[in-house]
Amino acid sequence: KFPLLVFFQGYTSLMTQNTILLEELASHGYVVLSIGVPRETVTEYPDGRITGVFPDIAAELAKKDGLLTKNLLNKLKRRKKLSLAELDNFTRLLYVPNKNEVNPKMTEYNNFVHGRMKVWYQDLLFVLDHLDDLALFAHKLAADRVGVLGMSMGGGLASCAAYYADPRIAA
Repeated sequence: KFPLLVFFQGYTSLMTQNTILLEELASHGYVVLSIGVPRETVTEYPDGRITGVFPDIAAELAKKDGLLTKNLLNKLKRRKKLSLAELDNFTRLLYVPNKNEVNPKMTEYNNFVHGRMKVWYQDLLFVLDHLDDLALFAHKLAADRVGVLGMSMGGGLASCAAYYADPRIAA
């Protein structure tokens, strides 16, 4: 059976954004699936349709992200030093925050990201559940030991996949 890797790109990104990396992995014998998340990434369907990021999703992300990073970006533009607390606050994006320590806007952003991660994780499980629907690879994939990787939010999803410990996900 062929070793399988499932790749998720970054939030609002293109499925083809990391083609060179995925081609390199494929050249070493892996079957690599690049997964688009409908509404949240630029997605190409088997029938050739392409959909972009839905405006409501883009607006929600811009609102949450804008509130979070406005102060940080202003300081960077003015070349002012960030305090250790500000840097620490900014780097907690994928962790459950202690609400006594974290800026409320950070918590709002975290909640948004965590909500999206749950959707992406369900999409990953859907893909794993339907691997045999891929006629070309039906029963030819090592679907019991899959690797998950990604860029940006897709990398966060890979961490979540390891955390939730679905027995099919090996790396």
